[in-house]
Amino acid sequence: INPSRTLVLLDGLRVEDTSPTGGFNVNVIPAQLISHIDVVTGGASAAYGSDGITGVVNVSLTPQMTGGKIDIQGTGSNYGDDRALSASLTYGHGFDGDKGQIVFAAAYYNQPNIIYEAARPWGRQGWTMFTNTKTAIAAGAPTYTIASGGTLAEETSGGVMIVPQKNGSPTQYYQFLAGGVLAPFNQGTLCGATNYCQNGDGVATSTQPSHSPGGVLLPQAERYNLYTHLTYDLTPAIQLIGSVLFSSDTETGTNVPNYNNGDLKISTDNYYLVNSPNWNPASPTAYSIKNILTAANNGVLPASFNMGRENFEDGSTVNQALTTYMRYVVGAQGTLSWLDNWAWDTHVVYTQANYYNQSFNNRIQTNFFNAVDAVANPATGGVAGVPVGQPVCRSTLSAPTNGCVPIDVFGPGTISQSGL
Repeated sequence: INPSRTLVLLDGLRVEDTSPTGGFNVNVIPAQLISHIDVVTGGASAAYGSDGITGVVNVSLTPQMTGGKIDIQGTGSNYGDDRALSASLTYGHGFDGDKGQIVFAAAYYNQPNIIYEAARPWGRQGWTMFTNTKTAIAAGAPTYTIASGGTLAEETSGGVMIVPQKNGSPTQYYQFLAGGVLAPFNQGTLCGATNYCQNGDGVATSTQPSHSPGGVLLPQAERYNLYTHLTYDLTPAIQLIGSVLFSSDTETGTNVPNYNNGDLKISTDNYYLVNSPNWNPASPTAYSIKNILTAANNGVLPASFNMGRENFEDGSTVNQALTTYMRYVVGAQGTLSWLDNWAWDTHVVYTQANYYNQSFNNRIQTNFFNAVDAVANPATGGVAGVPVGQPVCRSTLSAPTNGCVPIDVFGPGTISQSGL
């Protein structure tokens, strides 16, 4: 359901979205002042227009109170994580002979840790939705199967060489192990798509290295809320109203490391490739990268091939979002005694919602592809200060000041710190 099609009201007045993509985060509302919530669905919500197609939710807050209340709460899971702290303060009183009423609320919430799937027994099992092969589907198997043991179909931390066969044979897969050594790559079972297979050699979807331990169950969060509501009876039939709502919410979560799912183009004159232990070994029983590629291309060495790799050297990408929300309401309401006590109200609402998003460890694609495309420094027209035959970025040959540092992507942990 599109959240922008659910209309949220606060004391009967519309609220603006808290997110630029639509939707209202109800955490903005001071929970300790909620008196009741009314929900309208179905045909009745159509009276509110297209904003309320899926329904209308009206949150009513306590209009007046006498005295105050402090609430402090700490929570934790039975796994020893998810230790959150929340605290709130509410206070209200009347003035000017109770003609005026003021209500104030403040709240704080802090969830200091990011909770990952790998912290749960079920999360470490790698439950994934797999696509069955066309042969299996034709034989009566379902198109999709949900099972444990999820692994990436074309990615390892050292790289997977993908070799389509021009003779029509099935595509071959090889992986780069420590030191750039080539070995067969077992995709696993249930490999009807290029994203996931079951129990293969690819990176596991469940328990990855500590810097990317599966998906995020709960982000790190810190939130502040302030709310003030003021009413004043100008006459027995006219009441002035005003309110201020402020919220600041910061949420931090991680995503997967930078990766290429079988679409990283590698030129066959790549310096680190032709200098790897498997480019053209003397032993006829070893895996020869050059021979494998040539045989698959009808006896001709192709100019390039595709590779899949998850760059654990980068660390996970980190996303941090800060939302600040400010809402101001002024108005008046009352009754018309000369018109059978008909009610009236008029109000002005001003809202300012600011959304900031920062993404860290997100590689610059152009720089990455330039660094991957490493060649041997030529004797003529080469990069000054680099010995002939040593690795340089191909892009630096035509742009000597671009600052590119060549990187080795054949094997786990091979990208140097200077390359990063």
